[in-house]
Amino acid sequence: MDLKGRHFLTLKDFTPEETTYHIDLSAEVKAKKKAFKKVTYKSSNAKVATVSKKGIVKGKKVGTTTIKVVSVKNKKKTASIKVKVVKNAVKKVTLNKKNLDLAVGASEKLSAKVNAPKKSYKAVKWTSSNEKVVKVQIRVLLVQ
Repeated sequence: MDLKGRHFLTLKDFTPEETTYHIDLSAEVKAKKKAFKKVTYKSSNAKVATVSKKGIVKGKKVGTTTIKVVSVKNKKKTASIKVKVVKNAVKKVTLNKKNLDLAVGASEKLSAKVNAPKKSYKAVKWTSSNEKVVKVQIRVLLVQ
């Protein structure tokens, strides 16, 4: 292929057959790259916690288990994490405001304080009971 002094090529530089070949080759390479990244998940004690095919762990009852990740391509490549399921880890969630009046088109940022033991999962999911009136966008309320 003659680059004609350029450092790049465009699709115009290829015949239709060459373009088709390169697209097919690219799809094949991408498929192979994905195959190398496939893993399986397994819980050592499914009564304590289960893990989905996508790696989402769900606590079932109080206890400890280990989640193991294994490469599909090379079974010797593994990783694991110890999971402790606790009862009622979050004790209380409080907001920075008890009431809020907003004008149409206005927005307000809220914050939440999660009272839980150290190392507990303290993430908060923000939702609106009526998105026709108020929408939530990453802790900001937007009046519709």
